Amino acid sequence: MSRSCDFLVWGGGLAALLLARELRPARVRVFAGHHPPPASAVAAGILNPITGPRLTPVADFAAYRAGAVRVCADLHRPGEAPLLRDTTLRRYLRGGEEAGRLERRLREEAAAPFLEGPFPPGDAGPPVRDPHGSFRIHGAARVDTARLLTRLRRELADSLEERTVDPATCARTSVGFRAGGWEAPVVVFAEGIAGRANPWLRPLPLRSLRGETLRLRCPQLPDPGEVLQFGGKWLLPEGGGLFRFGATYERREGDDPRTTPAPTPAARKQLLATWREWMGETAPSPEVLAQEVGTRPASPDHRPYCGPLPGEPGSFVLNGLGSRGALHGPRLAQRLAAHLRRGEALPAECLPGRAEGRGSGAAAGL
Repeated sequence: MSRSCDFLVWGGGLAALLLARELRPARVRVFAGHHPPPASAVAAGILNPITGPRLTPVADFAAYRAGAVRVCADLHRPGEAPLLRDTTLRRYLRGGEEAGRLERRLREEAAAPFLEGPFPPGDAGPPVRDPHGSFRIHGAARVDTARLLTRLRRELADSLEERTVDPATCARTSVGFRAGGWEAPVVVFAEGIAGRANPWLRPLPLRSLRGETLRLRCPQLPDPGEVLQFGGKWLLPEGGGLFRFGATYERREGDDPRTTPAPTPAARKQLLATWREWMGETAPSPEVLAQEVGTRPASPDHRPYCGPLPGEPGSFVLNGLGSRGALHGPRLAQRLAAHLRRGEALPAECLPGRAEGRGSGAAAGL
């Protein structure tokens, strides 16, 4: 005999756990056993309003940032370090072409409020070499995603199933869906990269993006007091001569999405080569304390999937957040929960129906 609840949710990462929290006080069961571990466990957690080589403003950044601020404030406990910290990003220019883009963005209403500069070569001071100068990005923040996951798991402990339940075993019933000894009228698949092996998500193309990072100790390196960016890589100061440095970016379409990825010597070599390019050959060499790897799920158009699965009433997806899980996850979890509980509209640009050419019409499925 299956036990009943209101929602079945697959996933053990930020998307699934944030959604489960937003769905309360409804009865939620989360199949949180995860292979591989969620990418959010090792993510940098940077909320960045201006991204990519084209210095593109992130659409609806203020609303997404507010969603992350709200969740982190709700889960903060007195006496503990904040889960979210405001920061600035110091980005180093790589030449005249990038400097020209910056000048154009400084004249645009959507980007200009976040940008400061350009600063001349040498303005940033050590540790990074900056022969072309730099600029700052304001309005950014850092989320401690590993601690956020731990806090969510503690709060949701009575709703979590720590075993892996294959979504292929999810079957329709007269009242909805049955899986893992539970039955509910609604299911949500939010299992990250493991969704590539989920038959329910087969119509949705999910790309596999592997990223590797290093945890470093370098006491001789002065703390810059902000996040540094250069050539697609970032350096996060963590105090006491400790830093995080990354990330690599690699398409891995042939990998089994159900296996845990292992760090690679090639990624370590690439990151340390970038370190030497940044700092110069005479700069102190860092001690590598750890190398971490995560595989991020992304859609071909770089927009998340959030909404009903086409042709499958009662089934929903929250996936494809790519490298912006800390930014998009909280707000999309709030929006999807509001839709599931009260029928509120979902972001049209995130509806899964676009993957099948069905446009972005009104959400349906309940």
